[in-house]
Amino acid sequence: MQAQRKRWKTVIVASLMIILIFTSLSYATGGKRVKKILQAWYGTVNIIYNGQNMTAQFEPFIVDGTTYVPLRTMSTIFNKNVGWNATTNTATVTDKPTESFDYLRQQIIIKDAEISDLKKKIEDLEEELDGRKKGSGSIRDLEKDLQDEYGKYEKIDFDITLKGDRKDIDVKIEVDLGKSKYRDRWDDLSNRKIENYIEDICDDILYEFPDANIEGYIRDTDEREDLISFYTTSKGKVVIEDEDRDRDTSLRDLEKDLDDTYYDYFRDITLEIKLKGDSRDVEYTVNIDYNKYKKEWDKLSDKDIKKLMSNIYDDIEYEWSKADITGYVYDKYGKGELAEYYRSSSGKESFYRD
Repeated sequence: MQAQRKRWKTVIVASLMIILIFTSLSYATGGKRVKKILQAWYGTVNIIYNGQNMTAQFEPFIVDGTTYVPLRTMSTIFNKNVGWNATTNTATVTDKPTESFDYLRQQIIIKDAEISDLKKKIEDLEEELDGRKKGSGSIRDLEKDLQDEYGKYEKIDFDITLKGDRKDIDVKIEVDLGKSKYRDRWDDLSNRKIENYIEDICDDILYEFPDANIEGYIRDTDEREDLISFYTTSKGKVVIEDEDRDRDTSLRDLEKDLDDTYYDYFRDITLEIKLKGDSRDVEYTVNIDYNKYKKEWDKLSDKDIKKLMSNIYDDIEYEWSKADITGYVYDKYGKGELAEYYRSSSGKESFYRD
């Protein structure tokens, strides 16, 4: 009985001390500083952590049904950092770095580096695979294919040789113009046909080796002189340089080339291309038998006819870049002018159809 009274006495004394302590504290509530008297109960709470009774290290108490323990003590138990800002009356709790935490973080860094390295290897392999798909053969295989495809052009025999690697390829195209028939045929070739020949060869090389830089020339083995030199730009455009060779295309040669190219431009209508003038002033006419092809001609749209005349204009301009060019479509048996096409100095197109 005395022991029980002693315990309650202790509790009462402790409670009075708590009341005195809390009455000396103040805190902000809704922006106002107030004092509050609390009644605390001790001796009724035990704290067990991982099977160990921690109550002896600190004494928890109960206020209004809520159990209170020191924040710093509990933070120590759970391995946390505690900070206190006396100016703002703010307590902060943060995690303490542990060996396992540092280890995991280091592993993440290592794994990220490994993933980045693997991604780079995948990209390299994909690029290599793509390159193999586009250029599965060797330089020698490509040389043989080009010889088979382009060894004879316009009834002239050429010998094509490749040197280099996938990045830099030299192209040597040799022709013996000592043979009179080859000399005549070579001289009859227009600029456009020679350039088409070279561009086709370069296109085939770039299809197999898309990153290649190409340089080459056409050489007359009889005179031992270069006739044409060429190279490709970084964008794959073929640049052709004439080596002191007179390539002035005559009006009749160009007329023949255009007629050969466009006589069957419209499948159901036969066209005839005629030129007159010179390298400074050219007039071209597209002649048709209107009585024979009236139905087919009338079905053509303005866009179709304008496209034909624009293409012919481009081919003439390619040969004579400084020429003033005008084009017409005529009925060669009496109807007269069917269409007209020209461009201003600024490149603006003008098209008229009767």
